[in-house]
Amino acid sequence: MVSCPRCGALAGAPCVTAAGRPARREHADRHRQAGVADVTVERAVLDELARIGERDPHLAGGALARVALELARDLDRHAVDDSVAQRALAAGKLAGVLEQLRQLAPPPATSDRLDDLARRRNRRRRAS
Repeated sequence: MVSCPRCGALAGAPCVTAAGRPARREHADRHRQAGVADVTVERAVLDELARIGERDPHLAGGALARVALELARDLDRHAVDDSVAQRALAAGKLAGVLEQLRQLAPPPATSDRLDDLARRRNRRRRAS
């Protein structure tokens, strides 16, 4: 596993200073060159919204999704008060919004044996 020689962050961990703030751009660039990912809350929320968007594109582009994205950006750029309590409160709100989005999204499509049989039958009919 690759780690940053300066801050010790492992691959997939964010590049942060000892104070918990994002490191300077030059240091983050070294992370990318060394194979250590520069993971942010915003990137994680965007990934989650993409998964939700596969099931319901309107939900992933709606107001709740925008609230989640804005909360993630605030957490990343430390727009909320730097106190641990304020950051924890913002993270809790973000988790609640993401949970609401997951509950509103339709369940992932599942196929069973009957669906598979019907698909094969339809393919045979089209081929003949």
